[in-house]
Amino acid sequence: SCAVKVDVSCQKLCSTKPKESDNKKNRQLKKLKTRIDDEYRGHFILDNLPVSEVYIWEGRRESLYYKIGYPLGIPGNKTRDTLVNNHLAFTIKYHKPEALSGYRIVGFNVVPYSVESSYIDKHCRHEGEWQPESYPPQTVVYQPPE
Repeated sequence: SCAVKVDVSCQKLCSTKPKESDNKKNRQLKKLKTRIDDEYRGHFILDNLPVSEVYIWEGRRESLYYKIGYPLGIPGNKTRDTLVNNHLAFTIKYHKPEALSGYRIVGFNVVPYSVESSYIDKHCRHEGEWQPESYPPQTVVYQPPE
């Protein structure tokens, strides 16, 4: 849940781990890695508005570009592990109509980050400064059966 006009720097909403059995765990990790490599995107809806990433395009004129959803992670290759975007920074924009009570949500943006989960558990607090880019990323390690 969130309150209007209250900034929250970091709040852990959920956590999950693959099932304990090695076979199931490997299948789940393979599925996650495949979806990241295939550039799947995550989606949220808030007050009928889809979440979107915002990019700044620096062409002849600087302008904003919106892309619906967020990438599940960053695909790996032979020299780099696959990273999962397990931390999302949301910005909710709102407007207070003059003739109505309450607020109207007019924007819902996300910046995805990959943060090693142990750092989230230790350092994520409601107050204070949270800088997810200063922590190591969370990798997806899939070990194919031999």
